[in-house]
Amino acid sequence: MIPYDTTYYLSCEICGCGIEFEGEEVEKLKQVNAITMKFLEQHISQEHYIAELNRYGAEMLRGRTD
Repeated sequence: MIPYDTTYYLSCEICGCGIEFEGEEVEKLKQVNAITMKFLEQHISQEHYIAELNRYGAEMLRGRTD
C-alpha cells in the first residue's frame, strides 16, 4: 500500500463533525498544535495559551467561506 494523498481535518470527538483544511490553513494548524503542546508540557501559561488560540482562530476564520 502506497499513500498518494493527505487530507487534514479538525473534528469534534463527540459528534464527529469536522472541517477540512488545505494549504496555508494546515500550516496554521500545525502552529496551533505546537502551542498546545507547549501548554500541555507547562512551558506557557494558560493566559498565554488562550491568547495564542484566539489569535490563530481569528487568522484562520478570515477569508473562510464555509
